[in-house]
Amino acid sequence: MHLKVTQPQQPFTSARIRPKVGIDNLITLAVDLSEEQCQTVKEIGFQSIFGYKVTCVPTTLANWLVSNYNPDACVLNVGGGRLIEITSELVKRVFELPMGPTDLVEKKKANKKKDVVVQEFRNQFEHTDTKRLSPLQLMRYVLDTHDHGRPFFMNFLILYFSLLGETTTSNKVNVR
Repeated sequence: MHLKVTQPQQPFTSARIRPKVGIDNLITLAVDLSEEQCQTVKEIGFQSIFGYKVTCVPTTLANWLVSNYNPDACVLNVGGGRLIEITSELVKRVFELPMGPTDLVEKKKANKKKDVVVQEFRNQFEHTDTKRLSPLQLMRYVLDTHDHGRPFFMNFLILYFSLLGETTTSNKVNVR
């Protein structure tokens, strides 16, 4: 398949992206999980986090990647007319993620009244505004509760998605 350059390649500059929460938090989580929680992570297919060695992404590299990635075409323009197609299969292979037959649909807004999973998540935090819950707060909660059932499963996936999937600029967990 021939890919077509749809946007010019941006040169590498000293511009930076300043992430609010780094990947090192996911590694900290993996190290500090209980044996039961580790087993649950393995059962749901995310055992690759126990082998992650990258503790940060250079902020100038992150800026270059974002500047040269075309989300509409799912391609990274590396210059000289060369493009790298970023497919779900490639992401799955690189991060060793599980990829089952069910497509996940992102919602524009998490609605506690209409979505039972969002309601279940938010009900864990009766005295906390979950719209302001940071990944670090959720990570501490997961580690402090030692739960390894459905709430852990849900919280782990929200943390993973918030730290590596679609991060937010507001340093809040992404429950969509």
